[in-house]
Amino acid sequence: MERLACAKSFKERVTLWVDFARKHLIDNSYRTDLVEYSELLICQNKGAIKIDKLCESLGYTSRHCREKFKDAQGISIKSYSEIIRF
Repeated sequence: MERLACAKSFKERVTLWVDFARKHLIDNSYRTDLVEYSELLICQNKGAIKIDKLCESLGYTSRHCREKFKDAQGISIKSYSEIIRF
């Protein structure tokens, strides 16, 4: 906090904050799972991604992806995509 308070510029404060975040707040061992990555891809594409393309990029069959997503979220990938698109 002292270093932040003593920083002379906004850019220096940002650099100090980023360095702190990298050392103390980010877990580099964390890996996203299939469902979380699916959600990310759907959101990045604003819901306009074909399920087959999504599953291909994940490296799983569409059946496996649909089952895992439905188990985790309680709705289908298609419904989730439609909600995001809406």
